Amino acid sequence: MQLSRDPMAVLIEQADAFKAQLAAIRAQQPPAPGLQWYPYNSFGNLKHLSAMLGEGHRASITNFIPKGRIADIGCGNGDLGLFFASLGCTVDLVDTPAPNMNKMMGVRTLRNVLDLNAGIIEKNLEGSDGMLDKRYDFALVLGLLYHLRNPYQFLDRLARRVSMIVLSTKVTSYVTRPDGERVCVEGLPLGYLIGASECNNDDTNYWTFTSAGLNRLFERTGWRLLDYYETGDMATSDAVSKEGDRRAFCLLHSQRV
Repeated sequence: MQLSRDPMAVLIEQADAFKAQLAAIRAQQPPAPGLQWYPYNSFGNLKHLSAMLGEGHRASITNFIPKGRIADIGCGNGDLGLFFASLGCTVDLVDTPAPNMNKMMGVRTLRNVLDLNAGIIEKNLEGSDGMLDKRYDFALVLGLLYHLRNPYQFLDRLARRVSMIVLSTKVTSYVTRPDGERVCVEGLPLGYLIGASECNNDDTNYWTFTSAGLNRLFERTGWRLLDYYETGDMATSDAVSKEGDRRAFCLLHSQRV
């Protein structure tokens, strides 16, 4: 008897092939004159998602292929959203042009070269019109939360538009007081407000939560945590340094849709 393959393993293999396509396009042209591609490997997230998903949720992502409506929020170059579009999903790629590294020209260029049927939505996610206009079965919210001034408002709005999300963000066990003393905050439902030049000299980094703080945020904004996984510095993680970086990956189900 032949055993069926893990759906996430199959998805990762498909993503590796698609990643090679994107690399070939990027090697030939910039997103636009004078602009650069995002340097980060978005596809590495899929291996973390595979590690996160419990036995009962292994098919939670792949069940949306190819019929699902998906939003890639804070999409960067749009790598993962375009990958799901290549599999037949109905996809919208959502970001705010101003802080986007290439002003969303990267995602437009890739979408057009690949000739994929994917929508591109330019939206200030924290503005007065930050609510998504459509409803979605599933959304990717990877590496975005700490770039938002008001993550509570964002998640509260999102819970009214999306059934299920995969979210990743920075978390910490320690914070440093103004006098230089490191303080363990593990287990406390807290968020640390990052200084303008404190984290990677990037003033769009705002919040690092403790794991307990992140879970409290989910509870208060209408999300039920289904699966949870952490990677990085598990012993001495801090709120701002590259060396002490720790990430949480979460599968969440809306209680409000």
